[in-house]
Amino acid sequence: MKKDWWQRFVNTKSSENIDTKRKKLVLFAFTYIGGTILVIFGIKTPAESNLALKVILLTTAVIIFSNAFVSYFHEKLEVTFTITGLSIIPMVWAIVYTGGHLNTGLYWTFPFPITLFILFGYLRGLQLNIVLFSGIAFLVLSPEQIEASYRIAEVSRYFAAYIVNIILCLIGEYYRSRSHTELTKLSVERQRQANTDPLTKLPNRRFINTAFMNMVTDEQFDHFPITIAVLDVDHFKQVNDNYGHDAGDLVLKQLADVIKSSVRDTDIVARTGGEEFLMIFLDAEIQTGLIIAEKVREAVENSQFDIQNRSLPITVSIGCVEAKTYQQFEQGTLLADKQLYKAKSSGRNCIC
Repeated sequence: MKKDWWQRFVNTKSSENIDTKRKKLVLFAFTYIGGTILVIFGIKTPAESNLALKVILLTTAVIIFSNAFVSYFHEKLEVTFTITGLSIIPMVWAIVYTGGHLNTGLYWTFPFPITLFILFGYLRGLQLNIVLFSGIAFLVLSPEQIEASYRIAEVSRYFAAYIVNIILCLIGEYYRSRSHTELTKLSVERQRQANTDPLTKLPNRRFINTAFMNMVTDEQFDHFPITIAVLDVDHFKQVNDNYGHDAGDLVLKQLADVIKSSVRDTDIVARTGGEEFLMIFLDAEIQTGLIIAEKVREAVENSQFDIQNRSLPITVSIGCVEAKTYQQFEQGTLLADKQLYKAKSSGRNCIC
């Protein structure tokens, strides 16, 4: 069993879904509000004097409206974000090129850096903003190549304000992203603590009933057949009575290490009660499971459990059953318990 067993069961979908929902809401708000503004401006732009701008504004509005509508029928939101983002960039360049209404095109470029950061995050958002700004700078610094006419003083102040705008948006999105990551890590750590036995550092019963059961019921789970093995320490009460509960805890901690080192990396070992452990052997028919369980039993029998300057002989009894489906797995623990009682009745230190 791997030391980082919890990483296989980490559930960050809730935090990811929250962030995706945030971006989706921003996308729809941008689409419906921004698209409506584009349509209004596109209609008001006179075709005889600025046909190119009119066509670009209306075309961009159609693209982002259609893109948002189609997104209701698929889950590839990154594609939706990309289409919207890539439609924004040439539109902004077109506004700067033509000058927009009454040569005010530069002023309408300021809302778009924050939009790109929100849709794509701070890294990709920064890359796209650099592309967007580079195109704007090329157009503005090539007055002979464009239709608009911008004053030198206006251009210098615009560049300063636009760069400050990008920097502030970058800082805000970067630290928002960091906060989201830290909150996700905190949530994962709390999940891990809630699903870990504090004494042995093994998974606990809560883990089996929640995280593992969620994985087993997933349609993509393909690790059947499973061997379920319930392990119990023989005469453990005598250890507590003769040496104290602290000594018993030390035995359980050492026992957990022995069991973990005896099973496969893909197997799961959980402490489900006082001196009871649950072992789950994935992709293991009962014959394979019995072999692994016997390896565990022998390892425990041959190990030294040093308590209070003396070595205690510790043995375990194990009950095993096979589960080929999720429904069988639900009943598997009860059936494995019955097999464990058989092992106890057969003299202990054995497997049934």
